[in-house]
Amino acid sequence: TDTSEDGAGKVLGGKFAVVVQNGRLTVNGGTFGANDASSWSWNEPLFVGGGSGVINGGTFINGTVEYYYYYEGADEGSLIINGGRFDALPLFTAPNQGAFILAPDKDGYVTAYKTYEDFVSANSTSFSYNSANNELKMIGTYAMSATAANPLPGFFFNGDVALDLNGQTWTLSNANLIVINGGVEVTLKDSGMGGMIQNNTQAVIENMGTLNIQGGKLKSSTWP
Repeated sequence: TDTSEDGAGKVLGGKFAVVVQNGRLTVNGGTFGANDASSWSWNEPLFVGGGSGVINGGTFINGTVEYYYYYEGADEGSLIINGGRFDALPLFTAPNQGAFILAPDKDGYVTAYKTYEDFVSANSTSFSYNSANNELKMIGTYAMSATAANPLPGFFFNGDVALDLNGQTWTLSNANLIVINGGVEVTLKDSGMGGMIQNNTQAVIENMGTLNIQGGKLKSSTWP
């Protein structure tokens, strides 16, 4: 953690800032990353390969937080993300545990939102959420994006949900895309007319879980 008033506490390394292969690491604050951002797509501010990691806060820069279930003889482990901000989408995290959605904030960081209500609170002009039927509904256009040129920027669904486009347009940019975590089920529908998720630089959705498409349009000008 970092108890300083200015939040300037940092752990910086070469390729890896912190590696967990056994035991348990809990991160509540501080900044983690590589010293050199020039080749940062190969950097990992936190690597969990065996052992357990819990992220409740902190900022992870110049690289990708990565988790391997089993790595080089280490014990089986886990990574649960409850909070924090990231340059890139973490690879990967326990499904339906911790934050239900990771999404870009106004500063261009990928931010972990513990609940869909928390996400809506930060994006109240674009979304509403009905907990009774677990539905995330668009109520306006949406174009927030992560700004760093990282390997996997964008949005990460880590909790089951129905997404109603409601005739609105969700625009992805800066190579952002939507990732559905393994073990997570997302139902896409459109209760309005012409609801669409569009992307001009990347695929729209990378699905590792279950995607039920009941309505809406997915449009990419560069990928099939």
